[in-house]
Amino acid sequence: MTTRVLLKTSVYGIIYLNSGLFLIGFFFFSQPFAYGVLAGSAAAFMKMWVFVEQLRRMEKKKQNASVSGYFLRYSIDALAMGISAFFSIQALLGCFFGTFSVKWVMILLSFALRNGGKKNDPQ
Repeated sequence: MTTRVLLKTSVYGIIYLNSGLFLIGFFFFSQPFAYGVLAGSAAAFMKMWVFVEQLRRMEKKKQNASVSGYFLRYSIDALAMGISAFFSIQALLGCFFGTFSVKWVMILLSFALRNGGKKNDPQ
């Protein structure tokens, strides 16, 4: 699976996961939770963009990942959570789940692709 297909699949996964989380939060919990999910989704997309730019730079220069890429990605998380914490605890919780969706999508993709994407896995 190429990097472009993996990126496209992960962006769609983030959209689907956060859309469901937004709707559940909006109708069953509180509106600040849903707005926090939106803020977390925006942070998740910014993190994916930074990750793709870092991958592109690493492929072009044939080098390993730098510390500045990690610092920038987690600074985006901290900034989004810090801003949402000013509104309410529910918004902070929603932002946490929104930003954490990147990790859930990557975990699900790694399980789906652990044997090259084969459907009938004996394990």
